[in-house]
Amino acid sequence: MPISILLKLSVNLFKCSNYKRYGLLSSALLICSIQSILNYISSIAERIKYEDHIEHEVVNPVFIIGYWRSGTTLLHELLATHKDLVSPTTFQCFNPISFCSTEKIFYKIGNFLLPKQRPIDSRKLEWNSPQEDEFAQLTLGSLTPYKRIAFPSQGSQLQGLDIETEPAELKAKWINNLLLFYKRILSKRSGRILIKNPCHTVRVRLLLTIFPTAKFIYITKTPFESIPSAVKLWKTLDILNSFEYPIEFDYFSYSLNLFSILANSLENIKCEIPANSLYTIRFEDLVSNPRDEMTSIFNFLQLESSKVSNASYQNIIDGINKLHISRYSLTAEEYSRIETESRSFCKKYGYDIRE
Repeated sequence: MPISILLKLSVNLFKCSNYKRYGLLSSALLICSIQSILNYISSIAERIKYEDHIEHEVVNPVFIIGYWRSGTTLLHELLATHKDLVSPTTFQCFNPISFCSTEKIFYKIGNFLLPKQRPIDSRKLEWNSPQEDEFAQLTLGSLTPYKRIAFPSQGSQLQGLDIETEPAELKAKWINNLLLFYKRILSKRSGRILIKNPCHTVRVRLLLTIFPTAKFIYITKTPFESIPSAVKLWKTLDILNSFEYPIEFDYFSYSLNLFSILANSLENIKCEIPANSLYTIRFEDLVSNPRDEMTSIFNFLQLESSKVSNASYQNIIDGINKLHISRYSLTAEEYSRIETESRSFCKKYGYDIRE
């Protein structure tokens, strides 16, 4: 996090935070302060050493989009095994201005700082795991709805989701940070950028303006499972990271609203997406027939399916058979609200609605 943003945040944190989390707050601020200073020093050294090597062109990027908890991570991990695709790692996303000069050392000594599994679903998590680039924007101080995690019940929960509606200066900063981050990734390894980010579902028009030849893979899942799973996701993130205690927030309404925004946003601009630039896949089809579905995706991207890293790819494929898909119990009211908001979505993508 930039030092200027950290200082601004520090002024208001204690005013907003419950006293029961003052200890956590103080520790977090101390750690963030030290990390910000170290990152600032590293970024100066990195600019001197790598400045001439980050002018790579971002050509034909691939974006995985879709609602949270719809299989975007699984698809991301599968595609990231292809030798022609380059995806940002967890370390790169959380250290976007210094990873060029620090990641090799950190991979050796910093593993103890990361949980071995994601808290939400127990999927394996490592510093070199493919990661969502929204966290890079968060760390760089760009607009992003993920800022809500610190104080879930305060401020605009959706600010930064639709970048096109933001002031020109903030929009320009967001685009500049995005491009610089992608170029830094390519300075470490050449190839075709692969990005997974549910928020980008709302930003397809903007991304096509920046990358006219971009490809989009839209993955869907029945909302009667993805929405309650998203509720669990936001609750888990807030419990682990929020400075509020207790947290008073309507997670179901928030998750349902996000679903409607993402689904409607994409449908509204589909006619603007160039032919052969959007591929749609259902999560249910991916897990039931992963090899054939992945072959179709590789063909869509004009990639040779034989160029995957066989061991990693096979491990993920084998893991699908052991994949635990949670089932959620919905109240009658919750079911009705999801049904109302998702009826056209379900009809379009072939999901059953209980009549």
